[in-house]
Amino acid sequence: MACNQVLSGLPRDCEGSIGGVKRVLFINHDQLGKVTIEEGTGVVSAIEPANSGKFFEFYPKKNTASFAPALQVGDGDNRSYQATLVLNFGKMTASKRVQIQALLANELAAIVEDNNGTYWLAGKDVPLQATEGGGNTGTAMTDANAYTVTMTDMSQTLHHTVDAKIIDALIGA
Repeated sequence: MACNQVLSGLPRDCEGSIGGVKRVLFINHDQLGKVTIEEGTGVVSAIEPANSGKFFEFYPKKNTASFAPALQVGDGDNRSYQATLVLNFGKMTASKRVQIQALLANELAAIVEDNNGTYWLAGKDVPLQATEGGGNTGTAMTDANAYTVTMTDMSQTLHHTVDAKIIDALIGA
């Protein structure tokens, strides 16, 4: 059975890119509100949070965070995409503990900014939820003293990019 997806090719990509996550903007999933996705490009061009919702910035420790969407194939033609978001926040403190606990306990949506300056929407179809998390003091003085949070979501399609022009208006005070 043929699908209605049209192949048009991809040009050779001569630009470099780098891995990793720079920051993540979180919002409670029930406050995500209306998401406008441009037909043809699949880019999120608008997000209208519900109930005065705002996204809040979280900056993981440099070179320790990743975002990895992956195809999941089920019975027959059932397909979905599961993204895994891994975040590390250096130095365990009382104030960070409160925010880490909130990440671990809530159903969330997020905009993930990668180190190329591209924004990705996660938790749109199914909320992001913590699947692992906690803290570790390390053993040696050179070991990481950090909180770690791993979250996953499920999406009907590969995760959408978000237009960078709409980010500033979404961030909470």
